[in-house]
Amino acid sequence: MIKQPELGSTSETRPVRRISLHQAVSVFLPLAAGYFLSYLFRNANAPIAEELVRDLDTGAASIGLLTSVYFLAFALAQIPIGIALDRFGPRRVQAVLLVAAGCGALLFSAAHGEFNLIVGRFLIGLGTAGCLMSGLKATRQWFPIESLASVNSNFIMFGGLGALAATAPLAALVGAVGWRWTFDVLAAVALLLAFVTYAVVPDAPQSAEDSVPVGGLKELVQHRLFRRFAPMSALCFGAVTAFQGLWAALWFSDVGQLDAHAIAVRLLYMAVGFIVGAPLFGFLARRLQPRLSIASLATRAAVLLVGIETLIALRVPVSDFIIWPLFAAMGAIPVLSYGVLADLFPGSLIARANGLLNVLHTVTAFALQTVIGMVIGIWPRSNGAYPVVAYESAIALVIVLQVVAILSFVSVQKKNPKLV
Repeated sequence: MIKQPELGSTSETRPVRRISLHQAVSVFLPLAAGYFLSYLFRNANAPIAEELVRDLDTGAASIGLLTSVYFLAFALAQIPIGIALDRFGPRRVQAVLLVAAGCGALLFSAAHGEFNLIVGRFLIGLGTAGCLMSGLKATRQWFPIESLASVNSNFIMFGGLGALAATAPLAALVGAVGWRWTFDVLAAVALLLAFVTYAVVPDAPQSAEDSVPVGGLKELVQHRLFRRFAPMSALCFGAVTAFQGLWAALWFSDVGQLDAHAIAVRLLYMAVGFIVGAPLFGFLARRLQPRLSIASLATRAAVLLVGIETLIALRVPVSDFIIWPLFAAMGAIPVLSYGVLADLFPGSLIARANGLLNVLHTVTAFALQTVIGMVIGIWPRSNGAYPVVAYESAIALVIVLQVVAILSFVSVQKKNPKLV
């Protein structure tokens, strides 16, 4: 059984290690490049959607399936990849997965029917499913634990940069060479990065924690503090993802009555907000410790998110270019969440813990996306738009769920002084 330490303390004792520039470059940059590529692949269907419809006579429903199958593979792979990472390490696992992503991109580029497109997209999702966990595992192994929030925030920022690269830059490449050659280029990048990862990323030195046996998923699920913390993290991240990926655009259209260009500009500002949020949380975690634990900072961030959502739901007159980027910045709360897990679990279990939390994040995001749609759909459309009350009710439901999760975790904090 896993010992359940107090949150905010590590479950093992290890000396603080100084990381040389060579180690930082060999560990951080190759794995961060993989995370950049994963977000680029995740959002790559948007710039090619029009060409896919034209070239393959693919309908909107099929495009939706092609996009969502990535997340299906991503969610299914999290726990197996976590187990593999804890056993074989980031270098081997990440290299193999990137090969799968490259093969999937090649299959996608050569496809002339929906089946091959779906299989290719599934392989891409599988191949990029470990990019975040590989990085988090490696930083846990190589960087001082008191620096993890800052290091992980910079790592997660690379994902936001990948999402930005999947907009105008990728669209320009598609316009220049077509979607098939674009995916051939992405396949080549994935295969090259697989080689670099295997050749450059070092294996972590052996330690006592390596003797912990493979398994532990049952203990992770039963871990009292994990059960209280994970719902709060998942509901905060899931809400931002659900709105940023779909419902914010419809809010701007139906509630704000904005045109396509104005909506695109606001979504761009939201993407920038997310990118800024990751290093900001890392900076705050570094500056506020040890006066404020990472767990306590995560709770405060969740409360701030609820406040921002309340302002949006009440339509308080705050500029869209302020309130919505702030909302998107809260999507970087996992920067703190992974730091909390690093305090909770030994290094030999951290990839599985991160993987389980990633599954909850992904499932919650798409569950909320569906539930929000169901709530909004209760009201009939008028002149092609849903009424304001429909969106306000959907956000109110999200707020209620988040408040319950926050209060549940706060009740644990009160009983554990080290959580403050």
